[in-house]
Amino acid sequence: MPLAENNPLKKIIVPDSIQIGEYTFPVNNVSEKNLILPDRNIFNSETALRISSYFSSADISLYGFYGYDREPVLSYAVRTDENDSSKTIDITGNYKRLSMFGLDAAIPVKEIVIRLEGAFFYKRFITDELKKNQFKALAGFDWMPSSWTVTAQYYMDYISGTKNELNRESFIHQTSLSLSKTLFYRSS
Repeated sequence: MPLAENNPLKKIIVPDSIQIGEYTFPVNNVSEKNLILPDRNIFNSETALRISSYFSSADISLYGFYGYDREPVLSYAVRTDENDSSKTIDITGNYKRLSMFGLDAAIPVKEIVIRLEGAFFYKRFITDELKKNQFKALAGFDWMPSSWTVTAQYYMDYISGTKNELNRESFIHQTSLSLSKTLFYRSS
């Protein structure tokens, strides 16, 4: 949970203060108590479906999900004291419904396994008022010759919209490469 006290990224997500122009506003103590969870009843249930098939040349899965986003939509409000002399920023969040459709595949090619994953989020809440379609995908490979492990992947995240509207780039991508070697091996 992004606002949980034990989350080491909380200070990055929720700083102690926010600078707006020449003014610095302190942020109120934000915790999981500031999050509005959906009511626990049958109407707020979540549904997921996964269909998998395992062939000799590939493993393929299709899946769908209708439920609540795991990341709350955060809202920010400036609060002033009675004398209008001190201002702080209050942060609250609530969990919104989301629909997701995805697929993944693992394709072995000799010693290499190629991995492909993709997910489409239909009209995902970006803010309380803004909903946009989002597509996330990952392509990568794993190679394990003898005691080495080589993993590389490319990740992309696309949300339809402009930078000003989203408060981020509409297309974000990154790559990663991991190389490791087993030094001590114990057979059983």
